[in-house]
Amino acid sequence: MDKQKMSSKAIIVILIIIIVSGGFFYAGLKYGQSKGKAGFAQMQGGRNRMQGFINADQKGNQGSGFLTGEIIAKDDKSVTVKINSNRVPMAPGADAPAGQNSQSGTKIIFFSASTSINKQADGTLADLAIGKQITANGTANSDGSITAQSIQIRPETLITPPQQ
Repeated sequence: MDKQKMSSKAIIVILIIIIVSGGFFYAGLKYGQSKGKAGFAQMQGGRNRMQGFINADQKGNQGSGFLTGEIIAKDDKSVTVKINSNRVPMAPGADAPAGQNSQSGTKIIFFSASTSINKQADGTLADLAIGKQITANGTANSDGSITAQSIQIRPETLITPPQQ
């Protein structure tokens, strides 16, 4: 009878452990789902923005409000950007189709107090400086300039690597 009591107690203890573990698992699952929705939405938004960047790059940035390059001049309402013409191909060893990777020269980027300036942390208009690498996204104007909705200040480490 003692053995039967011990095995009954062991079964009860195991069942309690399983129930408590299941409760913690369920609580963790619900917590992760509540945090995961925002993270997933942010990830989707980031993926969609990146897809827009890729599509703009594949089109040679022509007619789009997107470009990357180096600030070569600045005033209180605009920056002039030397466009990066040697972009990294989409796949290793792959080149962009003829005529789609040939944009070079300069573009004027107009900005205002409502233009978001980003870097690893939020930036300000004062962060736009000659020699800085930027990515601008906005509306292409008929004269070839861009009215920026956002300007991303790119870290030095993200500059296009030299071609081999």
